[in-house]
Amino acid sequence: MRFEDFLNTLNEEVKKEFTGYEADITDNLYKINFAIARGLNKIEEERQILEVKNNDVYLVEGEAQDRLYAQDFVFRKEESKAKGYWITKNSVPGTIIQPFQLKLKTNSNITFANIEKVTIEANGTAKILVECEEFGDVGNIDKEKLNEIKTPILGINTGTNELKFDGGADRENDFEFRKRYLRFRGQYSGLTKDDIQKQIYMVKGIKGVQLEENHNKDEKVLDNGLVMQQKSFIAYVDGGADRDVAKALSLKVNTSIHLYGDVEIGVWSEDRQEDEKIKFSRPSDTKIYYRYVTIGDVDRGNVDKLINDYLLNSQIGAIISSYLAEREIKLNTDDSRLISIEVEFSKDNINFQSVLRLLTGEKVREVEKNVG
Repeated sequence: MRFEDFLNTLNEEVKKEFTGYEADITDNLYKINFAIARGLNKIEEERQILEVKNNDVYLVEGEAQDRLYAQDFVFRKEESKAKGYWITKNSVPGTIIQPFQLKLKTNSNITFANIEKVTIEANGTAKILVECEEFGDVGNIDKEKLNEIKTPILGINTGTNELKFDGGADRENDFEFRKRYLRFRGQYSGLTKDDIQKQIYMVKGIKGVQLEENHNKDEKVLDNGLVMQQKSFIAYVDGGADRDVAKALSLKVNTSIHLYGDVEIGVWSEDRQEDEKIKFSRPSDTKIYYRYVTIGDVDRGNVDKLINDYLLNSQIGAIISSYLAEREIKLNTDDSRLISIEVEFSKDNINFQSVLRLLTGEKVREVEKNVG
């Protein structure tokens, strides 16, 4: 009920009790009714928040969102630290490093520490699992960026990270939590593609997943050129530490089928008492150019930002369309003076189209506006 409705109802009821009462705004009784109506309206607003919004999966926020979604056993992902392997090839054989003894840093002073006990191999090499000392994506560094030993250890010489580190993420915000919940609520456990995807999305730092499989065909050729043999599977995973992703996959993927991927991690199998080789791939990066034509007036700076966000937030192998971009613009900017807008996209900055399909395993990493 609106404030005006509360006030009118109170005044109508007072008229029944006090003959001649006309609800004059200068009347003290009117002022009392006004204050009561304002109080009732405030109570109603709070009721709507508590009883309506906090039980609406599309509107609920914060702690109320945690409580509501937990009823379907979907929980907010907490912040995480990036992990990866630091490799040394010229250290002293037999040197032992205790957990958190080896401290490393980048040129920008982002620090990492080993999280497992390590012994240098007889040939002077070691693959050392290290973790960023800070939470968040600050630790998601590119390959060959972790080159300096912060706390020198006798017998440990130079080394670097030969692969990019991943897995660092801030605590999942309301929007990210809602998007993941709406995608996976009500799904039953099993070994389907959806269930494997759901398992991977539970890993901290995951931003996107695309899965492809070949059950029956002799060969299946993906649009990115990968030829998949019969009974084979590939996962393209954006975000998450390599080892955490591999562990998640090992829980759901049948390793008797052939796995493709440029990342290979050994995950210990209690059933077979051996390391199972889990493979997956990271997305290939692509750059998208865009342009648009408008009829009418609109804040072009805001439009550019919305298109940029839409493209960078698109999923692996997604279909990028002018319809979706224009929907974001109309929902998030003042379009009262905008008659129409048409957005087009291109990979080569020459051939533009309103619908653009990314290749399997492809992710938008860079966006540029065509100014020609």
